[in-house]
Amino acid sequence: MRPRRCSGARSTRGTTQALTPPGYALRGFAAGLAIGRARNDSRLVGAAITAMETILAGFQLGTHPQHHHAVLLEYLRGESGLRPDDPYIVGQYPWEMADLRIALACDRRDDVAREILEEGLAKSVRIRVPLVEAQIRRARGLAYRDAGELSAAIAIWERAGALPYVGRGRAERGLMSGDVAETEAGLAIVKKLGDVNYVDRFAARV
Repeated sequence: MRPRRCSGARSTRGTTQALTPPGYALRGFAAGLAIGRARNDSRLVGAAITAMETILAGFQLGTHPQHHHAVLLEYLRGESGLRPDDPYIVGQYPWEMADLRIALACDRRDDVAREILEEGLAKSVRIRVPLVEAQIRRARGLAYRDAGELSAAIAIWERAGALPYVGRGRAERGLMSGDVAETEAGLAIVKKLGDVNYVDRFAARV
């Protein structure tokens, strides 16, 4: 039996197609993109976008705009792409990507659809994905000016050791409650992690 040859390309009907990482690698590159943007690291941002574009090209999103990964084209542009009929709500969308997209919407102070705030929360609790639950509770806290929701989100992040979001949550809760010391403490956590983008763009209101 002849051993199979490993190479970076394969021939199909006389053409050569570059092998690309599978779709599940998108989470890692998307996280890298989030980190790069947070640190204003253009090299990391560029590398992550290039990798994601290469993977997404394999899904032929131009001819399949309803594919659940189509929303990532907006994420590449720096937008959350969240919508009332979001794939996370109506389909089997990977929860890891929903986590990052909701976090981006909160950072940008975007208006998040009620379906995400209500049905999305219920789904995150039902399928037991606490990191998505925390981001939705953060979005609810910002949308409804509910410090209790931010406290619930912070508790989840503290258990998970998610310091970038602990810092964000504390800064936003402090701003909401008028606690300057907590706001400064939250921003100090974020700044220590090198997340200069959030600190620089921190909204003076929630």
